Amino acid sequence: MGIGNGIVQPLIATLWQEQTPNHLLGRALGLVSSLSGTIALFTMAITGPLGEIFGVRAVYVTAASVAVAIALLARTWPWSAAVRAAYAGRMLRT
Repeated sequence: MGIGNGIVQPLIATLWQEQTPNHLLGRALGLVSSLSGTIALFTMAITGPLGEIFGVRAVYVTAASVAVAIALLARTWPWSAAVRAAYAGRMLRT
């Protein structure tokens, strides 16, 4: 949640504000915040015991590998190209 959240959260908030109708902004933010908190709680409840069983290093390496794999996979999804094209004029790099 540290550095990664600080980088990604402003981008996500911008997308919410631009893509969500004004009358649904509160609901969208509430839903995403609730899901984020629930997922964080779930992952902490899982990674604690896994860290005790396999060691903290193995849990971190596995989590980092999964995150990198998801990021690489996301670059190939059809919606990824559409989002990049929609924001190409506003981003510093595409």
